[in-house]
Amino acid sequence: PQASPYVSRLKNPSHSSTSLSVAFRLTQAVIASVNERDDSITVLVSANYKWHDPRLVWNPSEHDGITAISMRSDAVWKPDVYPCESFKVINVLKRVIPNVVIHHDGGVALDTYQM
Repeated sequence: PQASPYVSRLKNPSHSSTSLSVAFRLTQAVIASVNERDDSITVLVSANYKWHDPRLVWNPSEHDGITAISMRSDAVWKPDVYPCESFKVINVLKRVIPNVVIHHDGGVALDTYQM
């Protein structure tokens, strides 16, 4: 879970791109506090992340037609995404580890609550 699926691209000159596209969507955002002195706000967000991990591809016909699985998010690599000019990003539900949905084509989806 710590190793990026794209680290091998850095070592392989045949790969022209070392970037990874991550789709990010806010489904809900609530301003939790405003600090005028520091000129900052705290925002509670419900966010959806989607990315592709080529290491997680399988053929559904070889696995009883299973096209997607759900598992704990700490078992797979996740991209680090920080909104611009943010001091830090904190997962709100610290004791609850969210699940990811992994599709047979390597697509991974994560829903999370962050502050």
